[in-house]
This record gives sequence, structure tokens and C-alpha cells, in this order.
Amino acid sequence: MDIIAIDSTFHGANATLERYDEAIRLLGGAPGGPFPDPGSLFHWAAAIQGGGLRIMNVVWTREQWEVFTRDKLIRVRSSGPTHSRERFHPG
Repeated sequence: MDIIAIDSTFHGANATLERYDEAIRLLGGAPGGPFPDPGSLFHWAAAIQGGGLRIMNVVWTREQWEVFTRDKLIRVRSSGPTHSRERFHPG
């Protein structure tokens, strides 16, 4: 399997840690608990200077990430902050 890291940056008034926690709950997880994607190996989120969030996910494969995004994450993102960048880093 090819492990991949996904580095996402979000900007806008809704890009807060409080909204992030709400999104995790909507995905079926709990803030501070495991990320609700079964393909996730590692996940973190942090506020960035000037406002916004930076979120890093490490998953087994890009295909697993794309399925999770299509089936679950896209619904949460549609009501959230402006998504400005997503970069993939092969392992």
C-alpha cells in the first residue's frame, strides 16, 4: 500500500477550531478521539496565524481518501469554511 499525506488549508470566518469540532461530530467522531475515517492512520488540525485552519491527514491510499471525501466529507465541507488548498504527499 502507498501511504499518503493530505495537507489541507482552510480560510474564512467559519475556519475555526469550534467549527472543526462540530464537523468531526457530524462525521460520527468525537473531538480529541480517533478520526472517523477507517483508512486514517494519523490526523491533526491546528489554527493558523491570521485566521484559518491547517489539517493534516495520513491515510493508507489516495483511493481510500477519495472514497471518504466523496461519501462523507463533502457534505460537511459544503457548509464549512472556504477550502483553499489540498496537497497530496506520497509516502
